[in-house]
Amino acid sequence: METIRDLKELINSDNLETFKRYVDEFIQSTEYPIDPAFIFQKVYLHACLKKRHEIVNYLLRDCFPLLDPIEQIAIRQVFSYGRVLLSKK
Repeated sequence: METIRDLKELINSDNLETFKRYVDEFIQSTEYPIDPAFIFQKVYLHACLKKRHEIVNYLLRDCFPLLDPIEQIAIRQVFSYGRVLLSKK
């Protein structure tokens, strides 16, 4: 869970470029410590909760398509909840 913790810290600091570099390094690694779809879900919801629109857009545009189609179907319900979190004040 170190990966999720690190990504959440980068979201909290609102540093998109460092976040992108970390994600790129994670994607380049041949061994994922845990399921990438699980990581995406946790990180996406945290970005929505913190209202980090640029990071949310990056995750949707560049990271989500990298997931396996079955994983995409499995986590699609997260987007409606993410929109709710983004719209709350």
